[in-house]
This record gives sequence, structure tokens and C-alpha cells, in this order.
Amino acid sequence: MLAEHFNGTSWRVARMPSIPSAYVDLESVVDIAPANVWAVGYYLADSGNYSPLSVHWDGVHWKAAPVPDLGVAGSQLYDVALAGDGGVVAVGQATDASGSATPIALRWSGTEWLPLGSPVGANSVLYGVTAAGPKALMAVGWSTDPSGDQHTLTESYRSGAWSIVPSPDSGGGSRLSDVAQTPGTSALVAVGTTNPFGVGQTLIEVICV
Repeated sequence: MLAEHFNGTSWRVARMPSIPSAYVDLESVVDIAPANVWAVGYYLADSGNYSPLSVHWDGVHWKAAPVPDLGVAGSQLYDVALAGDGGVVAVGQATDASGSATPIALRWSGTEWLPLGSPVGANSVLYGVTAAGPKALMAVGWSTDPSGDQHTLTESYRSGAWSIVPSPDSGGGSRLSDVAQTPGTSALVAVGTTNPFGVGQTLIEVICV
């Protein structure tokens, strides 16, 4: 696990909390204020499963903030973002005993991470999340069908519930990895990859909310 701070001229390595694991991966970071930065990811636990990880910068130190492990066989966080109401949210996946993935979402309450509703989808992953208005979120990722093909997945969080939003899909390994709102507009842009003919191609989608 590595963090570096830029002072306007050069980068320096910042000391991180010690995580006793042979593998630690930070996937995403969000800068809310100079003394309020979050990063999330996962690490390999003693059980052999991945466990979710979050660390917080308070302006002086990085400190680990415990995350509930929502999967019987572990869970992982892939993205963290600032919600429209000023809260901090994270998304990822939980893994069941059969190895299937279930999408998860969490919100920082001010003292702990708590589940944020129940994202929809069997054998699915949420890999990116962004604010989609003052009280709404949009998350993206992919689902895997029984034949093993991956398909784009977009989900909206409004009025306390998640729902799937239909998204274009080229088939044959279509995945969305991140999403962002275009400043000053109602448009959201999601990016990822698609592999319908055995050759990987870029995938960009736009939705207005």
C-alpha cells in the first residue's frame, strides 16, 4: 500500500497504517478537503479471502477506518466518491460461498461505514460511483451471465433504493469501470471496455438524469 503527497513542487511518500497482509491494494481516492481524504481498496486476509479496506487522511496522518465485510467469502471496495449531500460513499462486491459476486454500497456515517441499501444484481460488481444530483447516485460495473459473458451494469440510487438503469451493451465482455457527472449539466459519462469480436475496444456511454 502506497500513498504520496504532492506539495506543489514534488511528491513525497506518506506513511500508511500497517496492514498485516501479503497483498494490499488501494483502488480509489477522493479528496474532499485538505484534511479530509479517503481511499478504499482491499487486502488478502488470513482466511485466504479478500477483505475491504478504507483509510482516511486527517491532514496529518493516514488512519485505517474499519469496513464491515459483507461477503461470506470476503468483499472488496473499488471506488469511493463524494455524494451530492456531502456524504462519502463506496462501492464494490461481496463474494458468497459459491464464489459469485454481489454488488455492495457503503456510506460513511461520521463514525463508521454502513451498508447503503441493497444494490441489484446476481453475480455482479459495482466498480465506479458518482453523485447524480443532491440526493442521488449512479454506479456502474458489470454482471456475468450463466454462460460467462460480461454485460454492462448501471444502477441508480434514489429515495433510499437502488434500481437498474438500462445501458447499451455490445456483448462479449462489456464492462464499465468508472462514471462521472459533466459539470454544469445533467449528463453522466461512463467508460469501460468491450470485447465482442475477441479484440478489446474502448466503451463510452452517456446518460442524462
